[in-house]
Amino acid sequence: MSQDAAAPPPGGDPAPTPSAAAEAADSPGPLGRWVRRQPVFALLLLGLAVGSPFGVNALRRHALRARLASGLARWHAALSRAGLPLPWGERRRVLPPQELAGVPRGDYARAGFEEEAVTLQAWSALLDGVDPEELPRGDGWGATVRACALYRSAASAPSQATLVAAQRAASRGVGDARATLALVPALLDGEHERVLREVRRLQRNAPAYCAVPLEALRREATRRFLREALSERPPSTQRLQELLDLEADTALLAEALAAEGARLGELLSAGAADLARAEALLTLFVRAYPEGLPADGAAAQGWRALRPGVVRLLHERFAAWGGDLATAARVLGLAARLDPETDFVPASAFADWRARLNEVVDQPAELLSYAEHVLEAGWAPSGLDQILRSHFVAAGASPGPPPPGGRRLGELLADAWVRRLAAEADGEEARATALDAFGEHRTRLEALLSGRRDPLARRARALFAFQEALLLHGAGRSPEALAALARAEAAGFRPAFRLLDLRSRIRAAEGATDDALRTARASLAALEDFQARCREAASDPGRLLRFELSGHPVQAVLLDALRCEARLRLAALLADAGKTDEAASACREALRLDPRNARGYLVLAQALERAGRRDEARRAAFEGLRGLGASGRQGSVRDALRALLKRLGPN
Repeated sequence: MSQDAAAPPPGGDPAPTPSAAAEAADSPGPLGRWVRRQPVFALLLLGLAVGSPFGVNALRRHALRARLASGLARWHAALSRAGLPLPWGERRRVLPPQELAGVPRGDYARAGFEEEAVTLQAWSALLDGVDPEELPRGDGWGATVRACALYRSAASAPSQATLVAAQRAASRGVGDARATLALVPALLDGEHERVLREVRRLQRNAPAYCAVPLEALRREATRRFLREALSERPPSTQRLQELLDLEADTALLAEALAAEGARLGELLSAGAADLARAEALLTLFVRAYPEGLPADGAAAQGWRALRPGVVRLLHERFAAWGGDLATAARVLGLAARLDPETDFVPASAFADWRARLNEVVDQPAELLSYAEHVLEAGWAPSGLDQILRSHFVAAGASPGPPPPGGRRLGELLADAWVRRLAAEADGEEARATALDAFGEHRTRLEALLSGRRDPLARRARALFAFQEALLLHGAGRSPEALAALARAEAAGFRPAFRLLDLRSRIRAAEGATDDALRTARASLAALEDFQARCREAASDPGRLLRFELSGHPVQAVLLDALRCEARLRLAALLADAGKTDEAASACREALRLDPRNARGYLVLAQALERAGRRDEARRAAFEGLRGLGASGRQGSVRDALRALLKRLGPN
């Protein structure tokens, strides 16, 4: 500083001299000096210090928006998979994702997602079967969900105003959902068939959120269609056929049948169309309960109400004898599946079987049709095999080619029966051919009966197995014959004495004399026991009819002839076992029943010859020849008696 500057101004006091402290206070500090040196950076730091709260808030708002957008998108995707909440869909709970838990409504509003959140919350509530707190506004998804809510109200409490509002909302909704939503008023108006057609069309290219509601519409339309058809009295066969063409699952069918309950008994009134109606109704039952009817409940009650009408129809159809049995056979098979304990074609339907047989006994074609008719119900009247033999074997007639698997049961059994009889008459080659056919027939039989265990199925299996056992025994295939006989016995073949008799013959052919002898005694005892039962049932025509249709002879003369033959077979076995006295005694008992039985004298003479009682044997042989007289029948017996007399020589 120069001296001039330090000098006081003119005319004044001299200038004060600053102290060191004052100088220090007036000088800038380190920060000030740094600010003076870095003004731009200092301003930047000042801006950050002042604006940081605003930046943090902006970041928070951005993060919240991103979280809500992600959560709402995931929730929307989950709800779309669950489907639009139409009134008839199954209840489903679709909770919001975790990131949306506890978010207050204000946050949705601040983030700009309030309308979307209200829409999804309403969608979720409707899926859960709950009325939403607030209906969404706006178009698009909001209008679609709002339409679903209004349709729900219209379905539970019909209101034309609500329905109009729902249709208006649906028209402003998502484009792909409009066609699905348009089916709701059609369903409410009872246009079930139209709804089903449209659903099938839309399901081909339906978006995910329409797939579930379309299926719900299909089920509800099917449910209403079923109930409407079954409520008709009686339903037309055309309407029932339409029900069969529906793609209805077992639960819907069971629900519809259970809803009718005991009223189902009103559906089968007298009339020509009732057999077809019965077939349709029973088909619905079988589809509804593929594993069998429940033992109780509305469905079981409905079946019990319907069953008498089915029995009546089948009884009338089989008792009529003429015409096509195809529909009756199908009805019979369906009824047997539903109720394996009931015999739907009782013996009473064949009360005039003998008169009918007499009408056709000399007409082979009608006779075979008659056989098919009774065999269709699993019955085999006594003597039918002998009559068939006389027409189709003695005359050399062929039963024709084996029936295809779809033919009726009676045709299949009759064909097998006639083939067996023809094979017995024609020799070994015919037996081999018949046995091959029997294998094919068994496959068809099981296909027709398809696991059934009802009385008819048991009778058919038993009859078939017994015919097969007879054929196998004739072919000398004893083990297989015994196996077939066991199948016949397991199926309850009647009459039991025929089983025992055949078993005795098979065991004798195997050389098992003791077993054959025991079984022959059992067969004779069973036959005599049955004769006693016939005497008891003499005053009960229904019981005797059932005996006859099961293959039992009930006339005294036939029973005596069978008892005679059983004693003679027993006598032959006794003679083979060296029990000649018992054999001779059995023969004499047989001859008391039939004094002119030449084979009885032959067996007696052979037993006496073995016992060394030659004179008695000679007298028995002469008596047998005298009984035969000049008849040309029983040539083999005549030859055996002459050979025996030749061995014995003159007196």
